[in-house]
Amino acid sequence: ATFIADPDGPHRFLRGCLPMVLVERSPGPSSTPLHPDPGPGPARRTTVLSPAASPVAKALDPTAAHAGAAAGTRPRHAWVDVARGLVVTMVVVMHVGIYHYLPMTQGEGANAFWTGVNSVLQVLRMPSLLILSGWLAGSRIRAGLGDPRTRRSIAANAYLYVLWLALYTVIAVALGATTMAQAPAPSTFLGQLLTPYSTLWFLAALAWYTLALAALRRAPAAAVVAGLFALGWVSTVVWPVEYGLWANIPHMAIFFGIGVYARPAIEAIGRRPVVTLVAGVGVATPAGEIARSLTASDLPAYPATVAQSLAGVAAVFGAASLLTRYAERATRPLAWVGRRTLAIYVGHYPVIMLLSTVSAGALYDVDRAVLAD
Repeated sequence: ATFIADPDGPHRFLRGCLPMVLVERSPGPSSTPLHPDPGPGPARRTTVLSPAASPVAKALDPTAAHAGAAAGTRPRHAWVDVARGLVVTMVVVMHVGIYHYLPMTQGEGANAFWTGVNSVLQVLRMPSLLILSGWLAGSRIRAGLGDPRTRRSIAANAYLYVLWLALYTVIAVALGATTMAQAPAPSTFLGQLLTPYSTLWFLAALAWYTLALAALRRAPAAAVVAGLFALGWVSTVVWPVEYGLWANIPHMAIFFGIGVYARPAIEAIGRRPVVTLVAGVGVATPAGEIARSLTASDLPAYPATVAQSLAGVAAVFGAASLLTRYAERATRPLAWVGRRTLAIYVGHYPVIMLLSTVSAGALYDVDRAVLAD
């Protein structure tokens, strides 16, 4: 309970699990990690042993991302907490539906319902997470691989992926859930270090994206984004997602890249939320229709799908900013979730494994009563 309720809970949880990794911290007794885009100064070179300032933690946890705002490194964007809350809720809802609800009900109506829901959410969830993650990792990528901060970022991303993959594997074995969809198993552990098949692919993707874009930091931004777009288009043809969730890494690299290079546009959302929301909805709707028509005709739909996702993400960010500005009290639950995104993202799938393996008792009865009835 403390782990979920405390904004620093994910960080303390990780510190208690395994040995530490080198990350940047501000000097003194405070445990607040530096902002992901810190200004010059001696604080940038002060290091201690802790995963708290991991780029993954910052990408997934806006509390860490905004920690430097009080020191003047960058103004706080309060709508980011709400946007994270919206997006991680979408992730949990879809994973509960796909990996637990559908296998439990086995109903045609349920399948049709979740297919419709997923067609909407799939263009918003991970693109939103990746764009904001790229935005938060931008300073390290621009610094290049020669900067120790960048190398530590890559190492920390990889560390957290391996850590949680190991924990997922242990939990799956303990619960007898190794045959569940996307659940890791001991026989696949080594292979998943390079080709993730679990829902943790996102953590692995951040390590690969940071490595690749930092190596290309001197290349023109337009050329890099164009290359990522081409990679995504070709990979959807050569490696469809049916090959495994690892295929999402090349498919969705374009969104992380846009987050890195479109920083001014992202930061401007808070100033024009209405325009962003209206424009996003206005573009996403026809782009989605075009994408569906192309897919039905067996024609390449990747460009239209990317356009739909970008417009949908803009609508989500605009709505989050608008709600934060005019309904701050109503958005507090979402902001609360957004400040605990790391814990929720990595923790919800083991809960799904547990719910899917219990066969009797109060937990079994409550689960079926809430979802199936």
